[in-house]
Amino acid sequence: MAYRKLYLTATGCSGIRSVQTETSHSNLSANCSIECSGTTLDLSDEVTVDGGYDSDHGILFRGYVKKIEKMIPDKTYKITVHDPLIRAVDMFLASDDPEAPLTFNSISDYDLVNAMLGEAGLPNVVSAPPFPQFVFGTNADGAKFNLQSVADVLQFIASITGRLIYADNAGDIYYVDRKPYVDGDSPTLTFVGGNGGNIIDSSYEKANDKIRSRVVCYGKTPIKATAEAPSPYTVVTQTAVIAHELIDLQSLAESVASINLTLLNRLQETYSVTVEGSHNIQARKVASLTEPYLGASGRSVYLYRVSHTIGEAGFVTSCTCIP
Repeated sequence: MAYRKLYLTATGCSGIRSVQTETSHSNLSANCSIECSGTTLDLSDEVTVDGGYDSDHGILFRGYVKKIEKMIPDKTYKITVHDPLIRAVDMFLASDDPEAPLTFNSISDYDLVNAMLGEAGLPNVVSAPPFPQFVFGTNADGAKFNLQSVADVLQFIASITGRLIYADNAGDIYYVDRKPYVDGDSPTLTFVGGNGGNIIDSSYEKANDKIRSRVVCYGKTPIKATAEAPSPYTVVTQTAVIAHELIDLQSLAESVASINLTLLNRLQETYSVTVEGSHNIQARKVASLTEPYLGASGRSVYLYRVSHTIGEAGFVTSCTCIP
């Protein structure tokens, strides 16, 4: 690994000692922790973190201050920042009248996502509507939401449709048909082990505890559907259950069961890789992984989780990768 001079700035921070970011496919809002000796920041201020090397740096994180801590004896500040979707986490839906909750009739999943983002004061997604669309609230009662956070609603929609909601480093929000594994994608990054490579350490594991070869979906009575396919990796049929009154069409229940069977009925393979840090490595990208000891030779992997750590010890990026 060649020596390069580090570059690190964060809005309103001086004497920065370290920055750590965490972005994951499974978490709606990404977060960042900054340790510094001085700051002019206050709660809810916008922060941009730019990091890397003098010759190659870029935005590692952009978001809003959620917490500020003062620590002794080091006399440092620890500042916790979250991306814009933290507003969806904080926004709790509670109607003035419990008999009149927030209600939508015959609304597509795309429009429902945008409506929920609006409830949290967030802009519409910038991505085009994914295909096919799912329609909710087709019965006379409509789709009702109350006593839950906007994030709960968004994550439920994403989970039953097999889609993904996230904010990028520019603050733009996306709702896309993105599976949590390689799905015909071409790699845009390269991870290589051995002499001259950028991998610092790595490991591989496979397991079957999260495999589900049967998915049962219960919707508004009497709607129900089941999808099932044998798995060569399990000794018994392992079942997942999805139940919600938001599922009010038989065709919707069948689609939800089928989509989730595709997502869950596959071998769990995971590579944990730490590489020389780079701002270009971002969650949801696909990398080509070569590490002979782990049996990987140019294998495409999806970056399910990415954590950047930059400070006095250098700059490394840790990734959870799924083929």
